[in-house]
Amino acid sequence: MATISIDSAEVVRLIPGYGFEIAEQIKTFKGDLIKVYYAVWDKAANVAVGDLVSVEGDYSAKLDEYTGADNIPKHKISVSINNPAIMSVTEDAPF
Repeated sequence: MATISIDSAEVVRLIPGYGFEIAEQIKTFKGDLIKVYYAVWDKAANVAVGDLVSVEGDYSAKLDEYTGADNIPKHKISVSINNPAIMSVTEDAPF
């Protein structure tokens, strides 16, 4: 199984009873800054929206299909991090 490591990402959404979602900003080849979102599945994590965390765990991805606001079918890749090791960026202590 592949592993993924994300450094200094912001917690943007809690998923009660399941985990949380983080976002990291990356620079594209064209120089634009974009946000990339990851679902972190850990029921016991003690995080809050706005916390900065580093996460390492098992990588998984799936293709999702949805209908956009313009009524056109769209696709996206949903990336998940399973069995994560979560560290606070500001405190360097595990949650």
